[in-house]
Amino acid sequence: MPRAPLERAMGLLSITVLAGCTLLPIPRAHPTESSDEPRFVAPASPVKWALVLSSGAMRGFAHIGVIQELRAAGLEPDLIVGTSVGAIVGAFAGSAIEDERLAEATQAINASILGDLQLSRYGLIGGGGIHEFVDRFTRHHSIEDFPIQFAAVAVEAGRSCLEVFNAGDAGKAAQASTGVPVVFSPASIRGRRYLDGALISPLPVRVARALGAQRVVAVNVVLDPKDRPFPNILESFWRMSLVTQWALAANEAVDADLVLSPQLPPEAMITFSRRDALIEVGARAVRENLPGILRLLAADPPNRQRFHTTIEDFMCPETHAALRGSRLPVRP
Repeated sequence: MPRAPLERAMGLLSITVLAGCTLLPIPRAHPTESSDEPRFVAPASPVKWALVLSSGAMRGFAHIGVIQELRAAGLEPDLIVGTSVGAIVGAFAGSAIEDERLAEATQAINASILGDLQLSRYGLIGGGGIHEFVDRFTRHHSIEDFPIQFAAVAVEAGRSCLEVFNAGDAGKAAQASTGVPVVFSPASIRGRRYLDGALISPLPVRVARALGAQRVVAVNVVLDPKDRPFPNILESFWRMSLVTQWALAANEAVDADLVLSPQLPPEAMITFSRRDALIEVGARAVRENLPGILRLLAADPPNRQRFHTTIEDFMCPETHAALRGSRLPVRP
């Protein structure tokens, strides 16, 4: 039996956001102070290895399995860089959330975290629910206080440039990174509006390199457009977005040392009710590649240039200038 129109429409949203069909107001328990707004701080030194988590909506449950299995193997990255749902999971992992609390957060992920229905000229949903959800489970710690370095990738709407948030309020940084155009009203930070980082960098490998990562293990759960039916004109908009994200992710994947591509089930089976199976897929990807991960981390890192042209050209001017002025080596 074909899905009802409303269910089909909400299924479209789930392609690009961690969404469902009920929108509940979630007030901010701890409003962000102006001094704690997300921001970029140039790193002072390289890091041994980074874990990069891609965008991918509900497919991002696999990221949680990756985190859990790496922990079980005694492996903690020095840096986590995430886009969209990867920024949400990355914030949890960067804050060193306990396994029990991570499991609690995982089970709490549903439509209610999206926030309030807030029709505006910019989007349908306010997005503050993601802000509060992430802050609550990271205990409202600022990113710079996380035990593991963390960065969320977003796009500054006014100048269409790539922004990196590695300090300040983690929840608002995640909100900015998940700001799917039209669906969410862009997060406003210091007078600028921010959109989903997947618009430029759905698999932010080169951001991790720019932040000094000598080794990069990337987890790619971006949907291959071939796996998504194209039944009508309504879904053509979403398919265009999928094609773009898939191509951008493939382009950045070549600069990772290792890419984990969890073998996710067909798109029709990517649902909240199957979250445990999706988590297990991510965990299995780590188990199957664990010998390679261990060899990679034990080997001496290659001599790599810190910047890649496609990221350097798209970074917001202030962020790029800060990186250029840092103590990390830069290319001539």
